[in-house]
Amino acid sequence: MHAIWASVHAFEDATPGPDSRRGKLSGATRVSVTVIDSADPENYVELHGRVSIFGAVYDSGDYAVALDRALAAAGYEDLRAEQAKRRADGDVAQLGIGLSCYVEITGAGAESGNPSEDATVEVHPDGSATILTGTSPHGQGHATVWAMLASDELGIPIDKITLKWGDTDLIPEGGGTGGSRSLQQGGAAVQKASQELLDVARQRAADELEANPADLVFDTCRSAFAVAGDPDVSVPLAKLAEQERLLVRAVFHHARRDLPVRGPRGRDRGGRRDRQGGAAPGGDHR
Repeated sequence: MHAIWASVHAFEDATPGPDSRRGKLSGATRVSVTVIDSADPENYVELHGRVSIFGAVYDSGDYAVALDRALAAAGYEDLRAEQAKRRADGDVAQLGIGLSCYVEITGAGAESGNPSEDATVEVHPDGSATILTGTSPHGQGHATVWAMLASDELGIPIDKITLKWGDTDLIPEGGGTGGSRSLQQGGAAVQKASQELLDVARQRAADELEANPADLVFDTCRSAFAVAGDPDVSVPLAKLAEQERLLVRAVFHHARRDLPVRGPRGRDRGGRRDRQGGAAPGGDHR
């Protein structure tokens, strides 16, 4: 079996949900699970571990390891042994084992362009920092995670980092939240802005310390630049922000690949291209 083609139609009898949560993801997962299960119900795990029915190219992910860990956590071999015993004994209470595995695309861009997101990071003279993000958190914990990303790069404590979003006077561009894109695009933009801020700060520190920028090392424990081999000769980011605002706006772009859109029997449907980007997370459930 090289590939399948499926058309999924979803009927909503309650409040409509977005197609990524209902029709596409759940429908495609059901099709893939059903096809593999129908091919050989007794060897579902073995088939799923080595069969890809969508023909997609993933840039990362070790899905076989995730499946193995799920099976181990569930005690799958013991369950199959118990299942076989009950069948052999003609037990009135038979044992069914449900297993579902999926891989999806998250953070992909639209036809209008590549996946991207904006972020601005600013360090203030009092040693605190502010992050402006184009994402729009509503319970996912962006404030914590974005602060952690900036803190790892800048050495500023998390409780001294403020996240702002949704204010178009401060943040004129941004993609909001949707398609599980926030961390891999918005978070990446925050990390990129923090790293580029250090590049700007390095030159200022070199001027302040009258040193070669290449001779400076950044100490995250002190949030300061110091001359290599002489840590006492240093200057913190907070001081570098006193004379001139220390901030950087960065735009994270995710590279995309142009792939042919496949139709029935794996045939190229021609003309239109399936421009993919983003990541490919997966899950295994028993």
